Amino acid sequence: MRPLPAQTLVLTALLGLGSLPGGAGWGAAQTSPVQSAPARLEALPGDFLTLPLRLPDQPPGTYRVTATLPRDWALLTTELDLAAGGAALLALHLPDDAAAGPHDLVFTLTGAGGAEVRWPVTVVVAAQPNFALTLPDPAQVRPGERRTFTARVTNLGNARDTLRLSVEGSASVTPERLTLGPGESAEVRLDYTQSTLGNADTLTLRAQSSVDPALRREGLLTLSVGTPPARGGGPQLTWSATLAPEVSREAGARATLPRDPVTGVPTLPGLPAPPAGGADPVGDAAGLSWGGNFGVGVGGQLSDYASGGVGYAARRLDDGTWRDDGLAQLDWGGLSVTARSRSGLSQLDLGAEYRRGDYLYGVSVARDVGEGGVTYGVGGRVSHRSGLYLSATHTFGEPGANAFGVGWTRALGAFTPTLEVSALRLGARWGYGVLERLDYENALLLLRQEYRFDSLGQQQQLSVQVSSRQLEPFGVSVGASVSSLGGVWRYDLGGQATYRPDEHFRAAVQAGYGSGGFRARFSALKQWPLAVGDLYLGGQADYEGGQLSGAAQLTAALPQPSGELLLSGLVGYAGGVYAGAGAGYLRGPFSVAGSVQYGASGLRGTLSAAYRPERGLYLSADYRLDRGGLGLGQSVRGSVGYGRGGWSAGALLGYSRAPGRAAELSYGASATGQLLPTLQVQASAERTGSRTRFSVGGRFTPSGAVRTPDAVVALFGGRNAGTLRLRAFEDLNRNGARDAGEPGVASRFLVGGQPLSTDAAGEASLLLTPGRYEVGLDGDVLAQFLIPALPAAEVKWRETVSVEVPVRQVGSVQGRLTDEGGRPVVGAEVRLAGAVGEHGAVSDGAGYYRLSGLDFGTYTLTLQADPALYRVPGPAPLTLASGEALLTHDAVLASNAELRGVETEGLSLRVILPEEALPPGTTLPVRVEVDPAAGGAAQSVAAESVVVEGLPTPLVLRNTGGNVWEGTLTLPADQQTPLEVQIVARQGDRRVAEERALLLVDPALPAASLQVAPYNALPGQVLTLRAVVYGAVTRVQVRDAGGRVTDLSAGPGRSYAAELAAPASPGSHTLTLLVDGEPRAEAAYRVLGRP
Repeated sequence: MRPLPAQTLVLTALLGLGSLPGGAGWGAAQTSPVQSAPARLEALPGDFLTLPLRLPDQPPGTYRVTATLPRDWALLTTELDLAAGGAALLALHLPDDAAAGPHDLVFTLTGAGGAEVRWPVTVVVAAQPNFALTLPDPAQVRPGERRTFTARVTNLGNARDTLRLSVEGSASVTPERLTLGPGESAEVRLDYTQSTLGNADTLTLRAQSSVDPALRREGLLTLSVGTPPARGGGPQLTWSATLAPEVSREAGARATLPRDPVTGVPTLPGLPAPPAGGADPVGDAAGLSWGGNFGVGVGGQLSDYASGGVGYAARRLDDGTWRDDGLAQLDWGGLSVTARSRSGLSQLDLGAEYRRGDYLYGVSVARDVGEGGVTYGVGGRVSHRSGLYLSATHTFGEPGANAFGVGWTRALGAFTPTLEVSALRLGARWGYGVLERLDYENALLLLRQEYRFDSLGQQQQLSVQVSSRQLEPFGVSVGASVSSLGGVWRYDLGGQATYRPDEHFRAAVQAGYGSGGFRARFSALKQWPLAVGDLYLGGQADYEGGQLSGAAQLTAALPQPSGELLLSGLVGYAGGVYAGAGAGYLRGPFSVAGSVQYGASGLRGTLSAAYRPERGLYLSADYRLDRGGLGLGQSVRGSVGYGRGGWSAGALLGYSRAPGRAAELSYGASATGQLLPTLQVQASAERTGSRTRFSVGGRFTPSGAVRTPDAVVALFGGRNAGTLRLRAFEDLNRNGARDAGEPGVASRFLVGGQPLSTDAAGEASLLLTPGRYEVGLDGDVLAQFLIPALPAAEVKWRETVSVEVPVRQVGSVQGRLTDEGGRPVVGAEVRLAGAVGEHGAVSDGAGYYRLSGLDFGTYTLTLQADPALYRVPGPAPLTLASGEALLTHDAVLASNAELRGVETEGLSLRVILPEEALPPGTTLPVRVEVDPAAGGAAQSVAAESVVVEGLPTPLVLRNTGGNVWEGTLTLPADQQTPLEVQIVARQGDRRVAEERALLLVDPALPAASLQVAPYNALPGQVLTLRAVVYGAVTRVQVRDAGGRVTDLSAGPGRSYAAELAAPASPGSHTLTLLVDGEPRAEAAYRVLGRP
């Protein structure tokens, strides 16, 4: 239950005291059969509403109360006793998930004679938006892979909400706006394309509420990028290939595409848009064409000393020409070699660099086949760490050319200057060249200035560019250049400025002036989040070559009870003025939109409707009407299809009639499918009149990893490693040496931090870089095995060292100590006595203890705790054996110092509070019984109201019948000590009785906690989950690291419990406690096991 809002408490108290102006008139109005002006109250979900009545014209007596209420609302007052003066109270409870908005209620009071008084009340429930994002489990993707992920969005609030969705990363989200009612859930699609460098990537899905724009949630999807490694260790090579062929036949001009819409603004097909771009140059050319691209590459570690790779890619263009590129690279010690080819080996470049000491040597060879024949070139370069370098190049052919240069470049703090002077020869002519460059970089800006001069070519150029590293809220980039070629001077000056003070506004200005004239562009987008929806105003203006064009568009997105309404208006200029207006409606997968647009080409009207769920049957229909100078044209087009998972197929049918042409019928079909994670295919065909179009294509992107062949490894230096051979055996006689009959042990070890598992014979080997390595047990098997401290093993280059590991099988005893309330017992001593001696441990801050490294046999477990606080149970016998090497023994210690609830019986009040200490901010029930005063009172005084004082806001209790008053109290969030409150019973303005009570507060007690027992478990062992949650909740769950969710069932008191099987993988695991979808606590446990 939630506490009453301050405005409701104040209103209730004032009504109870009868101090509202016109209170008598309001009470008198209740005597009429129907009150015409209903009362209006505000409330929060989970509230208790106390409605005081004053009916002076009604006779005292008992009245039956009925009401028309929404689902799960509770009328707490079914009968009321009307005292002299007509005073009465009505109590109402709202559920925690009460829907937001106004609720019209009618209360009917029926007296003994059957007379009825009806009272209408409007209760306005405040909106409490909340939602959760659930993303899929972490996944592995291949480089360049395209994949679709599905996330789920759930509305956990009490109001219909339109969520704005966005994604950060190499992906797009569909839809970008999602409207959900309370409790509703929907899936959204994340279309991801792997394009980043490195072996990891992330996608961040963000959502923002339109009910409360300050409410935001985000979810993270982590991806590992790479090809699964080949089995076995050592150097590995990864390979990948791409095959994307396409065969098509097109008759008739291709449809032109409209200008890209402004991102971030909601839109639908059929809404007004700027005019399309120019006509496609393909025209009416018909015929069969084929094309596509092909690529293959392999690379990785060639040995422990060298890495490299080769790749080749080719692409056939629409005009039938080919473009191809090849690359080969090798890095071996200080040597780096790179070879490139282009255009069918017509361009070849080969370069090599070798670093030795402070010097870097480089050579290059080039071949180029051009219109004038074949040209060859060679070059060399030597540089020193000081920044000084020498270079020389020679080009063979007519007239032949040489260049000899000396230069210097070096980073000096934020500055990097470069200066080079070269001697040039072209045929019999000699000249010189100069290069000067200055780079500057700091936290705010980047600057580059460059000057080039060539006396032979009679050309020189000076350029300067300055840009800010800061992009928000301001970003600036300015550049200028002046150049001369053969005495002809050209200049250019340009810049760009961006401004984005917040997520609701962005603007950009680009301008340039130079030899080609003046050009400029301005674009801006502004969003106004309003109470009724969102308003967007976006526009762009361009000026170049004396031509001005631009457009401005106003869009309103208005959430509706069951969907979203879009209104859009457009005005612009492009050789003439054009304008348009339209409206659309979106509800889940269904959308409908229409618009009217007028411009230089005439009048155009469009209407579009579609039903496109994420999977299943989809439908769409479009109608377009054009009226221009040539007459009236119209077209209609519809499609139907089915999609599921990674494939879809559909058919289309259309009819069109253009001015001056015969009507045409169109029909066709299309299909796309993701047959494999690496194989996509698509096909489409359409016939319009006598023209036929079709297209068939696909994309195949396999990849994998292989071990580098031994011959290749040996060719490039082999392995920089030695071999460590591990031999583990069970030391039955505990002499540290392997004797006859002592078997091998299959276990897991750590060698220098690297895991190594022995087989059934107890043997394993590992290649390691030369050095010293510590050998120890993996932490996951410490509960079952024990080894002595071993000296570090020395691994030498290309040698084998053997390590004998004596192993003892041992057992462990673990458990948790708690009191009767489930609270941990901290610092209790645990003693375990057996035939070989005693072992001891102390319970930690959560009450857990663990004793490990125990020999098999029979033991007695005893507990010792402070006798002033706890009564310990008696000794417990335990037996450890090879089949039961891990025992869990929990114990409950009875408390000698009991925490009792406050029950004071003085005068006429009896106050009942919980018997437990509670954390700050917790809600707790309060119950007060008001008894007639004992003793010399001539007449008992009935209480008209009971108030709990001593809180930041007084709490008015509700009468639940007779002499019982109840309510829900919230402890202050910053309360650190016990809180004393005063309970006051009132009769009118008089305090007729009062009593004090003490609320126990434990600031160290968490508001929500999660415990897993046992802490150490074997694979598949059933774990017991126990959560304690203070406060009103509707759903308690736990989520593991893989995203799987388990519901917990309510138990006694504030506890929730469930059972969960431990995973098969050994190691540490973490569970997250979810309270109404929000993470509130975590608990860790370990899974122990043998390989």
